[in-house]
Amino acid sequence: MITDLISRKARPLLANPILRSIGWSSISVSASRAASLLTRLLLARLIAPQDFGLIAMVMISLGLVNIIVDFGLKNSLIQRERGARSVDRYTTAFWFLVAAGLGWTLAFSLLAAPAMAWFFEEPGLTDLARVMAISILLHSLTIVPEVRLVRLMRFKQLAKAEIFAAIGGAIIAIVVALQGGGAWALAFLQIAMVAIKALFLWLQVRWRPRLRYRAESLREVRGFSGYMLGSQILQYVRLNTDNLAVGALVGASALGLYSLAYLITETLRSQVGTIVARVMFPAYSQSAANPEKLKRMFLSVMRYMCVVIFPISTAFWLEAELIISLAFGAEWLAAAQPVKILSLASAVMAINGDPSSLLKGLGKGGTIFTLHAINTVAIGIPAIVIGTIYAGATGAAWGVLFQATVHTIMMQFAVNLALPIPIRKMAMAIVPGLGLSIIVAALSLAV
Repeated sequence: MITDLISRKARPLLANPILRSIGWSSISVSASRAASLLTRLLLARLIAPQDFGLIAMVMISLGLVNIIVDFGLKNSLIQRERGARSVDRYTTAFWFLVAAGLGWTLAFSLLAAPAMAWFFEEPGLTDLARVMAISILLHSLTIVPEVRLVRLMRFKQLAKAEIFAAIGGAIIAIVVALQGGGAWALAFLQIAMVAIKALFLWLQVRWRPRLRYRAESLREVRGFSGYMLGSQILQYVRLNTDNLAVGALVGASALGLYSLAYLITETLRSQVGTIVARVMFPAYSQSAANPEKLKRMFLSVMRYMCVVIFPISTAFWLEAELIISLAFGAEWLAAAQPVKILSLASAVMAINGDPSSLLKGLGKGGTIFTLHAINTVAIGIPAIVIGTIYAGATGAAWGVLFQATVHTIMMQFAVNLALPIPIRKMAMAIVPGLGLSIIVAALSLAV
C-alpha cells in the first residue's frame, strides 16, 4: 500500500531496507492498534464510561512518568552514530534506566497515587494507580532493546513483540471485564501489554548488559537527550491538557466519553505518525548531508499521511453519530460532537507530515523544544482550559483544534527554514488526500 503512495522519484530513496522497515512498522502499529481499538470496543460494552474516565485520569500522570524515565536517551541512542564507546553507552544506559524506573515506580505509588485521588476527588484512584505503577519499571526494561532493534532496522522483530503484547493484553482485559472487574480490566490491560512487550523484546535481541557502569559514556549525548526530554514532556503536556481539564473540571464520566472520542480520531493519526516516525527518524539521520534526498522523502511522507488521514477524518465528521452508535452503543453518543472536531484536528496535523522526525534527524532538538514550549504554554493550555470551562468536553476539542492548527503552521515554518521546499510541491503532496476526501463525502451524501 505504502509503495503505491511513493512517487517514482522518491521510490529509489525509500527502497530496500527503509521501505521494508516501513512495511513491518505498518504491520506492527496497524495490528497492535487495531487489537487495542477492538479491545476497547468490546470493553465499552462491558465497562461504564466512569471506569474509562478513572483509567484516563491515571494515564495522564503515568504517561508523563514513562516519558521522564526515558530521560530522552531513547532518541539520543538512536540518533548517535556507532563509535568506540557504543558498548559502554548501551550498558550504562540500561542500568541507569532500570534504576530510574524503580525510583519512579516507588514515587508514583507512594506520592502520585494519593495526590491524584485528592486532585480529581476520586478515592478509588489510589489503589488503581499503585497497581499500575509497576508498568513504569517494566517500561524501563523495554527501552534499550527497542533502541537496538530500531538502530539495526529490525522492525520485523519489533512488530512481533508489539502484536503479541496487544493480543495478550486484550485477552487478559476481556477476561477481567467479564468477571465484573470494571476499571481493573483496563488497569491489567496496561500492565500486561508492557510486560509481554518487554519479554518478547529481550527474546528478540542478542545483546545483554554487562555488569559495569561508565557515566562518561552518556555525557556526550547529554545535550541532545536533554532537548529531546524537554520536547517530549512539552508535547505530552500539549496532547494531554484536554484530558486533565475535562477530568478536573467536568468529571470522570465526561472524561470517559472524551477519551473515547480521542481514541477513535487522534489515535488514527498518531498510529500513522508512529509508523512513519519510527522508520524515518533514523532514515533522516543517515541522510542529513543530502538535502535533496531529504526533501523528496519528506514530501513522500506528507503525501502518505494525507492520503490515509484525510478520507477517514471526513467520514468521522460526516457520520460520527452512526459510527459511534453501531460500534459502541447509544450510551456513548454524547462523544459524537468531540469526535467531529477532533477528526478535523487530525486532518490539520496530517498536512505537514512528520516534521519532528526530520528536525530530529537534522539534530535540531533545540528548535523542537522551543516550538513545543511556545505551542504548549502560550497556545494549547489557555485554549483548552478556556474551551473546557465554557463548553465542557466539546470546548476542549475546539481548543485542541486551535492548538493543532497553530502547531502545524509553526512546525512547517521551521521545516522550511531548515530545508526550503517550494509551496507548490507541498500543495501537490496534499492533493491526493483531498481527492479521496471528496469521494468519501460524495458517497456519504449519496447514501
